[in-house]
Amino acid sequence: MASGPAALASTQENTNYARLCCLLVDVGFAVLRETFHRIHPPANLHGVFSSPSVFSTLKSLRKNRILNFLQWGKLFSAVASSVSSANFDVTLLLVLLINICGLSPSARACSWDNLLPDSDNRTEANIMRIKCYRSDVYGHATKASVDNVTCNVLWQKISNFQTEEKGKESCCAAR
Repeated sequence: MASGPAALASTQENTNYARLCCLLVDVGFAVLRETFHRIHPPANLHGVFSSPSVFSTLKSLRKNRILNFLQWGKLFSAVASSVSSANFDVTLLLVLLINICGLSPSARACSWDNLLPDSDNRTEANIMRIKCYRSDVYGHATKASVDNVTCNVLWQKISNFQTEEKGKESCCAAR
């Protein structure tokens, strides 16, 4: 295994990887947060999380270590008015959408871990795509590089989640 400065030299493949990661974080977060706000408007999140049925679900998620201590603190701050989805990360938003928002995966998918066809534009399908692409691109990556062809394909698929045209251009060298 190479080490030292030469091993860290930037390549187009490294740049592709970094850009895809940024796109997933920026677009993924925005899409998940907008979806969450449509279901649970941000004005009274503390009240939503404190309602008996939601609190019971969240308590179970904490007991089963799906929610950690820091995430729990973001949902149940000592100052109720400070609870804000602006403090949530993508993982927490995914957990909330999947567990307390009344969404369910398609019968074809059977779980939240399977990709559906690109033609399926339902909210649940887009949530599943964000979850799967995050896992594929950086959750289970063995190296921080993505070739140009793969980058272009993923860029187009991921940027399609956006409601605005911003970010639609390709991130990769091969255009």
